[in-house]
Formats: sequence, structure tokens, C-alpha cells
Amino acid sequence: MEVFDLPAEWHRLLSDYAHLQKDERTRERLLDALNGKGAFRRAKNVLDATGLRNEWFAYRDDAAKSLAREWLEENGFEADE
Repeated sequence: MEVFDLPAEWHRLLSDYAHLQKDERTRERLLDALNGKGAFRRAKNVLDATGLRNEWFAYRDDAAKSLAREWLEENGFEADE
């Protein structure tokens, strides 16, 4: 059974979310925040400053549900809605 690395997945999801941003400055600020130690704190600050925090949480929650379903199915479990 594969081990799930949650911090790495959150980092990947936040990077994916950053790349979806139409505003180039916001996109770059988020991507820059993800480099090095303290990345999540810096990214949170950017999300707060740009008013995107709730949108990020919705994106993350949807993606987390999808990842959980995939993991369950790949490991022989039935995924309920």
C-alpha cells in the first residue's frame, strides 16, 4: 500500500492552483511563496492579501476528495460520495 505524503500533495495542489491564476502578479507571488522553508505560511499570507483564501480552500477541498477517492480505489477500497 502506497504511503500518502500529505504535505507534498498540499504543496503540489497549491502550485497547481497558483498556475490557474489569470493575474500574472498573483500567480508569481504564490509560486515564489512556495519556495523553501515556511512556504505554507508565505502562501497563506499571499492568499489573504489577494482575497483568494476561501477560493483556495474550496479548490483544495475538491482536490482532496478526488485524491482520497483515487487512493481508496487504487488500494482496493470502495469510495463513497
